[in-house]
Amino acid sequence: MTDSTVAIVGSGIAATSITYALASRGIDVVIFEKGPEYPYPYALQYEEEVLNQWINPARDLRPELRPLVQTGNLPFLVDGERRMRVGGMATSWNAITLRMIPSDFQTRTRFGRGQDWPITYDDVEPYYSRAETLLGVSGTDDDNPFAPPRSQAYPLPPFELGYFDQMLGERLRDGGIVLHTTPQARTRLPYADRPACVNYGNCYACPIGARYSPAYHLQLALQTGFCQLYTEHSVRRVVVDASGQARALLVRDNNSAVEWEHSARIFVLAAGAVETVRLLFLSADERHPNGLGNAGGQLGKRLSYHPIRYGLLRYAQPVYPGRAGFPTAQSLQFIDHPDRGRYGGIKIEFGDQPPRGGIAGATFAELDDLQNAADFFLHTRWIWLHAETDMTDRKYAALSDQRDPFGDPAPHVHHEASDFDFETYQYGRRLFERIAEATEATGTYLQEFDRWVSWSHHMGGARMGTTPDDSVVNAFGQVHGVPNLFTAGASQFVETSAVNPTLTIVALALRTADYLLDQWL
Repeated sequence: MTDSTVAIVGSGIAATSITYALASRGIDVVIFEKGPEYPYPYALQYEEEVLNQWINPARDLRPELRPLVQTGNLPFLVDGERRMRVGGMATSWNAITLRMIPSDFQTRTRFGRGQDWPITYDDVEPYYSRAETLLGVSGTDDDNPFAPPRSQAYPLPPFELGYFDQMLGERLRDGGIVLHTTPQARTRLPYADRPACVNYGNCYACPIGARYSPAYHLQLALQTGFCQLYTEHSVRRVVVDASGQARALLVRDNNSAVEWEHSARIFVLAAGAVETVRLLFLSADERHPNGLGNAGGQLGKRLSYHPIRYGLLRYAQPVYPGRAGFPTAQSLQFIDHPDRGRYGGIKIEFGDQPPRGGIAGATFAELDDLQNAADFFLHTRWIWLHAETDMTDRKYAALSDQRDPFGDPAPHVHHEASDFDFETYQYGRRLFERIAEATEATGTYLQEFDRWVSWSHHMGGARMGTTPDDSVVNAFGQVHGVPNLFTAGASQFVETSAVNPTLTIVALALRTADYLLDQWL
């Protein structure tokens, strides 16, 4: 007897995409979320975080339940980029929904670097279209000559370039650089029962649900009667029986000593790259002494992050940042450049939000009076450089000696930047200087090589492949050696690309859901 047909660990965008696909077809699903509820829509969070500038600690998992050890040369705290609550990381994101391009799936074949994915762009393309429909993406490829081929138009029209973005576009065009609109999971018009965006100016806590959140489809799944959600419950391990099938999840109530095994026919680990890898390690047994899916020693290997660096561009005329509140202008022109095998691609993103005062003071001037501060904000624009990175064995996740309150080893992440990463940074610096010159910037600043963030783009560690020797899961996320155990999310990524990973995460999750419906359910 099973407690549910499908049991899913995590409630982020991959988990909820699969949950809705199954529950809407009458398949019963139980979700275990380690973190707390996160009320949706986010009107309360908008009041707390935007209007009152207060981060409510009750909105995320308690620190003692999320220990993490990190070593190497990461310039940020990995745990600071994790959102461990209902909805996961996509509860607070910019909603940029770009497709990877065909060559991103074949870096070994085309550039002699990294590994090819076991699937091609053509395999994923129909699911990209379905993901755009699911999320309600506003966009167009009409102004983007570097967009990959598509079989279906965007479901909503794009957000147009703002006034100064249009001016930048004209100047960049004269310098041989194409600026174009940004596809985003934000409603340009009313969509389903979501309202159109009215520009509250901060998309991280959209108070009306115009910016997509996984909580939207989680609510719909719960309303079917075929979905059940446990919050503040930690899954400690997957229990595998003597035949090699996953039998149950060992579940612990965070707030009591209550612990039990939840059985199911199918199990899906969708807890983010770090926690998915950790759970596969914690589930080691006699049959799998080094962790589930780790027969070839690949578990935890090549866990990487998008190196994203900001620059500031100061202009003589006012640029009025903040009028849109979210990025409207990007360029994919340099993600697939002629020397890509020697260094990575770069995605360019112009940010519309005003620069923060602390950055401003450290960058251009001593802002010792209000007039100087206002002048700085009025004349300065962000630019963000998203860099492709290589996945090497010197970037990994493992188990540490530190333990959580339940006695389980905490994850240990390690990162060492490579020569490829440095050469990619140098390429980005050249692009930044070219952009500054073309747009007639009067002042510039770009972060140094050892300063960056990844915007929660944590990828790899349980990558997909064709055999247990070269991977942890197959092309559908099925864990090698445990046929009824699957993963979902960016842990499956083989290489990183230079574009935001979320749309690919959703597309792969929908592909896994189809596989489950066709082959297992």
